[in-house]
Amino acid sequence: MTTPLLVSPNNVTANCMARAVDLIRPRIQATKPENVIFSVGTQINGAPHLGTSLVQTAAFLLARAVRRNFGIDATVRFGALDNAPHEIRLDPETHHAYQITYFHALGAEGVADMIGKYYRGFFDSLADATGIDYEVHTYTQQQADPAYRLGFLATLERLEQIRWALAPSHGIVHVRLPCPTCGWAEKRAERTRLDIHGSGGAVFKAVCTDHGPYEVLVTPDRPEPYLDLATLYRNLVKERLPSPPRTLNSWSRAATGPTAASSSTKPSPPCPAPAPRRASSPRWCSPTPAPSCRKR
Repeated sequence: MTTPLLVSPNNVTANCMARAVDLIRPRIQATKPENVIFSVGTQINGAPHLGTSLVQTAAFLLARAVRRNFGIDATVRFGALDNAPHEIRLDPETHHAYQITYFHALGAEGVADMIGKYYRGFFDSLADATGIDYEVHTYTQQQADPAYRLGFLATLERLEQIRWALAPSHGIVHVRLPCPTCGWAEKRAERTRLDIHGSGGAVFKAVCTDHGPYEVLVTPDRPEPYLDLATLYRNLVKERLPSPPRTLNSWSRAATGPTAASSSTKPSPPCPAPAPRRASSPRWCSPTPAPSCRKR
């Protein structure tokens, strides 16, 4: 069986492109989309640094270039990652790290206030300057989507095959399922275990540092329990989600080089749609890593 498009083409672009929009030109020529969505995700854990603003600006500029060069509609989708850790503490006995997300600490209204404080004004300015519309989605909204949860459940069938690609150092995938009593979850999922899984759902067992062992059932049709996945796993699930008809999805991100996510897509269940095109912006460099890294 052959695939109509390259899934992970060579990303060395020296001497082969005249302009940035050429990054996405091959996919547009092949699929003839009616619109393109540039997705850019950010952990909303405080004021954005320069690299974050650079990637967001690049998404708007590429969207404008697509509209001008190809005459098709383009928008920017801002993914506000409100599952970023708001606070981290260690279990006094095991010394395992536990975290509570911004969503669980602040609630939906508090998250909306943070987005308004740090991002709305900047995005409104970019929209005015480029004429490109944008929309905001939180990770909390995404994880509650039945399609996302169904995609996650499908990956469990091949968890043994993909876990080393998703967690190269130890093979423990970071599936964080917050305690139903307090909202805290084990950050690196050391004691989180998949107990039973099937097409209708999956049972996980975990341990809360304050309330002891607990058990949760993840199903496609209910937004609870909260499904918090680490970046590589989250991206794998997102890549498998089908796109609306005649829509091309493109991810905008910093130029961080290849990641383990690329190899994790190969043994995963068959994707219903081609993987999104990725557009990388330049990385901002500094003498020390601290100014160019977001708080973890």
